[in-house]
Amino acid sequence: MNGFSIKTKVNALTGFCLVVALTGTLVLLWWMQVNLERDQAVLTSYMRQMELARVQQLNFKKQVQEWKNVLLRGHSARDFEQYHDSFLKQESLVQENGRALSGSLTQPPIRAKADEFLKAHEELGRRYRSAW
Repeated sequence: MNGFSIKTKVNALTGFCLVVALTGTLVLLWWMQVNLERDQAVLTSYMRQMELARVQQLNFKKQVQEWKNVLLRGHSARDFEQYHDSFLKQESLVQENGRALSGSLTQPPIRAKADEFLKAHEELGRRYRSAW
């Protein structure tokens, strides 16, 4: 290195620093992209769980309304059959959606609550049917 002028040494050092800075920048950009993709996957999963929970709540509400219809409007055989079928359809949707929601949950305490709801819902269904 003694044979090079100061200008050459400064230019070489500047070039080396630029290569290191560029390499560091590219590595950081790559790392940001990896984190962005991971965060996007987590957010997508969370949004799906939220949507399943919202649909679960809506289906259960509709099932309760169908039970009310059976009780209040199901006096004739035709009406009873109509409301009874709607009730059973909603019960099936609640169970199906509940299993999908429970399967998508990764946190054990939350999954346990979803499973607990499904078991209570099954028991409630048995009690509804025994009341007919």
